[in-house]
Amino acid sequence: MAEILNVLFCDDDNQFAQTQSANLSHKLLARFGIEEKACRIHPVTHLNQIRKIATTAEESEKWDVIFCDLGWGSLTLEGIQILNDIQLNNPRILTVLYTAQDENETITQALEWKLNFVDQIIRIDGTDYFKEMLGVT
Repeated sequence: MAEILNVLFCDDDNQFAQTQSANLSHKLLARFGIEEKACRIHPVTHLNQIRKIATTAEESEKWDVIFCDLGWGSLTLEGIQILNDIQLNNPRILTVLYTAQDENETITQALEWKLNFVDQIIRIDGTDYFKEMLGVT
């Protein structure tokens, strides 16, 4: 792993992506003592940009961890395809799929699948899901 941890945070809601990127940075410092200069968290909110990263080995190799929203507008399961493409191009990347979508049969089924290309799946119930994931009290 590089000296600097490069994290990509992908969500179609720009404000949410910005807020959660900052929140993740604070949690990494609180839980692991990882300072901002040692971890670059870059929010991406444009689907075409994340698709380019996902499908191009040269683009994806820049990242160590990728958090990706399950749904992108009307594309309710797009995050699965994005993370699958990322793992095909660069399997060393840690991938995290998350969603705040209301539960319905399709979303529930997607979250129950054994997705071998996703390292962790997070169901967002509130605004601070990194707290539970990172074990911060």
